[in-house]
Amino acid sequence: MAVGRALLFLLMVSALVSPLISPVSTSYTKPCLPGWVLFNDHCYRVTPEKLTFNAAEAFCQGFAHRNGRGHLASVRNNQENGFIVNLASSSWTTATGGAVWIGLVNVRGFRRFYSSEIVGNG
Repeated sequence: MAVGRALLFLLMVSALVSPLISPVSTSYTKPCLPGWVLFNDHCYRVTPEKLTFNAAEAFCQGFAHRNGRGHLASVRNNQENGFIVNLASSSWTTATGGAVWIGLVNVRGFRRFYSSEIVGNG
């Protein structure tokens, strides 16, 4: 089994949830729903699901937002990378080992990684 297939955690990202949703509690930062964390106008969530990369991406796409469907997180800069590392680290448990999926795809024949948001997944 490939190391990547053994990852126990996934990280998903969704652009801002509709501003029409009213918060029921102040224990989270709007416009993100409970269990999600806001960073640079995107909502992030770590979930303890053991899924393949494709299943994790499909799971994320089940979360709709005003700009389309959710996706696994794609790191675009150092600040976002640091945020994701901190979020994954703070969510670490012995059950998951702290592993996370992010939205990078290695397209066969190209020897480069691309965001799953632009490579036929949504």
